[in-house]
Amino acid sequence: MIPVWPKSFWKLTIEKDRFKFSSAHMTLFADGSKEALHGHNYTVRLDVVLSGSSLAQTISFSVFKDLLGPLCEAWDERILIATANTQTQCQKEGNSLEAVVCGKRYVFPSDEVVCLNVENITSELLASELAGRLVEALKNSGYWGKELVSGVANPIQGIELHVIETAGQGASFTVMRV
Repeated sequence: MIPVWPKSFWKLTIEKDRFKFSSAHMTLFADGSKEALHGHNYTVRLDVVLSGSSLAQTISFSVFKDLLGPLCEAWDERILIATANTQTQCQKEGNSLEAVVCGKRYVFPSDEVVCLNVENITSELLASELAGRLVEALKNSGYWGKELVSGVANPIQGIELHVIETAGQGASFTVMRV
């Protein structure tokens, strides 16, 4: 029998070479300035906090891998633009997306741009956006409620999603289910 200590939990860590996305972005600043358009080879790591590990509560790593992979792929080789701020205006015209960012006009092929409803493109906000999308995918798959699809108590207590923009530098966002 595995001893269970008060306030104890298990944590799964999922970190694979395929959980990455290479994207271009511009970080904006409050004074109206911005960084030049540049890119990163972001890597993603997921930690899943579990309250139990009985046989009935066992969840395959593949559940998380199958949901996280497509989320990373959607941002891979794309330009990420933050649209929830007053310094950015975007308008799609035909096959192009025109973005005015801090007074500078850019025109991109629309299929190469992902407009995110965030205030800025930073590791912190990318982590929170990706975590939110993963939670929605877990809900839609029956893995975020009080019970698993099988009717057994859900051991998932929360997730912590890490977005690393360069080795040794990144951010994480935690979402707790309860």
